[in-house]
Amino acid sequence: MDKVSRKVNSLLASQSEGEEIRLQILLQREADPKAVRALATDLEEYFHESGDVRFIPAAGMLMCTVPLASVEEISRRPEVQWVDTVSRAPLESLLDG
Repeated sequence: MDKVSRKVNSLLASQSEGEEIRLQILLQREADPKAVRALATDLEEYFHESGDVRFIPAAGMLMCTVPLASVEEISRRPEVQWVDTVSRAPLESLLDG
């Protein structure tokens, strides 16, 4: 999948399709605002049990938690430029000690 990061592709190859993943979805700069709202609404409707869908207008980005099986469908949307996962550093690594 052209619009999907190596890390997400690796997870797709190694994890169950039912596993959930926290995604960052970078949107096309010229994406129609109505299309972006429709994508956010679709994600909220399809994956509402997984958590919230957040739209960050200044960054042109959506963040959401979805099943791995949905990544391909999301990446096919014309308003999507890039799909990556959100990595979080363990709290212990952020603390001085």
